[in-house]
Amino acid sequence: MKHHLMLNQIGLEVVLDEKKMEMMIFKEAFLKKNDEKLNQQVHSNTLNNKKLKYFELEGR
Repeated sequence: MKHHLMLNQIGLEVVLDEKKMEMMIFKEAFLKKNDEKLNQQVHSNTLNNKKLKYFELEGR
């Protein structure tokens, strides 16, 4: 019985490790997606600022 229990314990730990890995991968993907969104926002803000400066110069 004790032997069987130890095997179950090992099996459970493997499952838990796999779940942890899944969560880590999910988290990485989520963070990467957020970084891309942020980069796009920064990029569009930079473009908008350039346009504004251009129009300010043209307006003079």
